[in-house]
Amino acid sequence: KRSVAQVSIGAPFGPLELSLSPGAFVTGQVVDSRGRPVQGALVGWSSGSEKEGVDELTDARGRYRVGPLRAGRYSFTLEKLPVAGAAPRVSLVLEPGATATADFALLPTTCVEGVVVGEEGEPLSGAKVTASSSSPDNQVIAFPHTRCATETDSQGRFFCENLVPGLNRVSASHPTRLPESATIVLPAPGEVSLTLSLGAQISGVVLDSDSLPVPNAFVQVAADTSGERPPAAWVGPHDHPGEPGLRFSRQM
Repeated sequence: KRSVAQVSIGAPFGPLELSLSPGAFVTGQVVDSRGRPVQGALVGWSSGSEKEGVDELTDARGRYRVGPLRAGRYSFTLEKLPVAGAAPRVSLVLEPGATATADFALLPTTCVEGVVVGEEGEPLSGAKVTASSSSPDNQVIAFPHTRCATETDSQGRFFCENLVPGLNRVSASHPTRLPESATIVLPAPGEVSLTLSLGAQISGVVLDSDSLPVPNAFVQVAADTSGERPPAAWVGPHDHPGEPGLRFSRQM
């Protein structure tokens, strides 16, 4: 097969000749962590910052083929997987008329478990916990999810699975506590423990120059001594019927 040629037509019109240069092709296979073919994996590719072409699905042998492509540097990734797993990107430099190979071997997924406690060591139930890959430069693509979200049980314990081995960030938040996070390397030899502090709380009322309530206002608080900002800006109003102004509250 040949690639498409770009031509310019000028006057006077004469015989038109198209010269098609040889296109490059890429073939490959997607296998799981045990070397078994993965059918239905979606393989995508891009040249520079632009995504090109139509993604290809792997067949029953886990194989795919794309082309013809123009010569140049390409990045191949797994856009979607029917199973949990992760795989690094594959970078190739394609030459005209050549056939290159981009295979994907899925990394085995792992899990993390731990506990969320207060400053006195008391377990915190109902804390929201997230875990996600912190792979440098986003070189490892994880599927079907790059992030695990769960809540702690009555003993403050949590469990997240289908995570990518290597650097991962685990974060915890609670309605009455300051959020906390930790960067860990998975698989971890033990459990993760996150301690959430109480912090201080501030509340107030937003009024205009005529002392009338200001609905839907956004209030942001920043430290005026250390230069450090609070964990997050104020987001959203909380109206209290029967009370003047827009009331707000935020843990700090």
